[in-house]
Amino acid sequence: MSFEVQAARITDGNGVAETLFRSAEQENDPLMARMYPGTPWDLLIQSHASRYPRTFQRNPKWVRVIKVVDTSNGTIASYAKWVLPRDVVVQWGKDLPVADVTDEELKWVGDVEEKARSFIDNQWPEGQKPPGTEESTKAMYERGWPVGVDKFTATETSSALAEAAKGIKGNRAFIDLENLRTLPAYADTETEKMALQWGLDLADSVKLPVYTTIPSKLQPVFEALGFQHHRDIVIDMEKFGGEGEYKFLVFVREPRV
Repeated sequence: MSFEVQAARITDGNGVAETLFRSAEQENDPLMARMYPGTPWDLLIQSHASRYPRTFQRNPKWVRVIKVVDTSNGTIASYAKWVLPRDVVVQWGKDLPVADVTDEELKWVGDVEEKARSFIDNQWPEGQKPPGTEESTKAMYERGWPVGVDKFTATETSSALAEAAKGIKGNRAFIDLENLRTLPAYADTETEKMALQWGLDLADSVKLPVYTTIPSKLQPVFEALGFQHHRDIVIDMEKFGGEGEYKFLVFVREPRV
């Protein structure tokens, strides 16, 4: 197989969402299951794909979604979502990959949003939609909660992650790796490392550390790339109606000279 690293386009919402949720489904991720209780995987993919274009347009300066594409069929095998500090964007922005939005793609955005509304409205029998679904549907491509999300689980988890990051970062600037996902069919390839390498090369160029939180299964991959384990963030799943604990590992990579 042959792969290519590219900047994600506004029309890549379905591919990104497919990679995100199929990997979580394959892993039987208990936190994701509590985050979207009772919501079908196909619906999660559809609703996140419909929100992606607006998110993409809101954050073109500070966020870079880097995809690794299987050149034989165009499938997004892996993607990494990077959040850059302001100084990096000001100094390096013109040299950082970002896909311009064409008129044809803007028309596609309107079409996919309308199809998504229809899809979502027909997922549950009348009166059986999860709490918050109506509100989420209206806001699914604007600022708002994703369809089917449990707000308490999402808010508590985000707060725990943010508090841990604040304690480690202090006032120091970091490049954040916010998400790294791979389709199950490409789990044994090098596509994860390819998606990571773009951000690591940038971090070395601007001499900034990289901060991320990862599941324990990715620890060997990150350690091989020079990341160091700083601490664990333990989520009490019983607070969300689950069982046991869910652990994030906080990793930091210092820039290489």
